[in-house]
Parts: sequence; C-alpha cells; structure tokens
Amino acid sequence: MPISNNPVIKLAYNNNGHDYVIGDLHGCYALLEKLLKQVNFDARCDRLFSVGDIVDRGESSFECLKLLSKPWFYAVRGNHEQLMLTFFEDYLASGYIDALAFDEEEDDSCFLANGGEWVETYFHRATSKMIKAFDTLLNHVQKLPYILIVGDNENRFNIVHADLLRPKDSSVELSLWTDNDLDKWHEASFIAETHKPSLLWSRLLMGSGSKVIDTPFYDGLSITYCGHTISKYDGELRRVLSHVCLDHGAYRSVNNSNYCLTMINANTQEVHVVS
Repeated sequence: MPISNNPVIKLAYNNNGHDYVIGDLHGCYALLEKLLKQVNFDARCDRLFSVGDIVDRGESSFECLKLLSKPWFYAVRGNHEQLMLTFFEDYLASGYIDALAFDEEEDDSCFLANGGEWVETYFHRATSKMIKAFDTLLNHVQKLPYILIVGDNENRFNIVHADLLRPKDSSVELSLWTDNDLDKWHEASFIAETHKPSLLWSRLLMGSGSKVIDTPFYDGLSITYCGHTISKYDGELRRVLSHVCLDHGAYRSVNNSNYCLTMINANTQEVHVVS
C-alpha cells in the first residue's frame, strides 16, 4: 500500500484484474488466506481493500498488519487502528515505552482491553522499545487514510470504516457526505477533526448489528463499503443509503458458524464468506 499523508486516497479503476473488499479482519489471517485461495486471487493484477480493524481479537494480528507492506493491499483506518495509535502516542514521540504501559489498568486508551494485548509480544524489555519490524508497520498504521476512493463515475466505490453520516443538523433528519465532499477532502488533503470520529466510530446507519436492507442509494454518494458494526451473516449483506456493511464478526466464527469473514468482488458484486 502506498504511504501518503492524505487522509483521503484516490485510486484508478482496475482494468487488469479484480478488486475485492474484505470486512473487519481482526487478526483472522488464516480465514483471509482461505478466501483468497477460494477466489484464485492473483497478486499480479488483483487488489484487496480493507474496511479497517485489521488487528486485535483474532490470533494473528501481526500477520494481518504485515499486509500493509504488500503492494496489492489497501486499507482505511479503523477504530482499532486508532486505539493502537493512541496507545503508542508517547512511544512514537519519544522512541521509548515503559513496561508498565502494558498493564491494562494503566491503559487509558482501552486498546489492551479491546484485544490489543498481542502487541506486548513485540516489546523488547531490555531497550524499552518495540522490535524494528513492529516499528515499520506502526509507521504504516500512522499513514492509513480515513477514506479510499476507487474509480470514477459508474465504476466508482468508496471505503470507510464506520459510515459517512454528517454531524447532526437539526434542520435535516439524516444527511450524509457525498462523493463531492470526499473529492474536496482529497484535493485539500484535509478532513476536519470534528468529522473524523464518525468515520471511525458511528453505528447510526447500521444500528446495533440488526438486519438492514435498504437498497436505494443516497443521492450523490457512490456505493460505499464499510464495517465496524457486527451482525450474523444470513446470506444477505446489510445495505443502507449507499453503504454496504461487510462486518460479520470473523473472530467470533471460531465458536459460532453464523459469523464469518466476508469479502465482496467490487466488479461483479459476488460475495464470498468463510468461517
């Protein structure tokens, strides 16, 4: 994935292969491998896009994080990546981290308590530093955009972790950001700080994971793939106001086959799942 300081990255349509979008990985690297094999993923011409929350809760967070170094893998920032960056904020500034930081009782960011305890494996106590390989990937996480835009016009799709709901305006019952807004953010290389939390945390469109099928598109907003709000998978994706949610609790599928890792072919709209 190319490293950029732009919070919105725009990419051309893929004329040479397929573009796939994967739901919240949460460390489920083995499930991803099965899905890529299932679709005969060709790294020479295909691309894989992530709706964020690559890490935490599953057993292979570091392996999933290593995907950020692959030229065919693209991701937006999820709330778990943000929790990770908050946890390592002082470390990124100073280059040192105290062993006490890995005490959950002292974790003000709630990162460890929400599945981030895996990072301690990559802590080198003798130097009070993380290992170099981890540092490299943490730098990639710092550069993750909030939004990805792929293609133009009828071939366009967007990717965000949560949703594109605007801050509530008393004069409008429900208002979303549109393609024009995203394009302006891209051109300016800027998203206002007040807009960022909803891009990472909002569950207002997808509710609490209940089934939502609302096929009409939101005027001016291309199909937008998102995650963040878990639901069981029953053969249909949740669709509401141009948003298509791909989070079906991959890490929960270890104990419950109603949960799965979901991937969609953005070219054909074919859905692939594995648990």
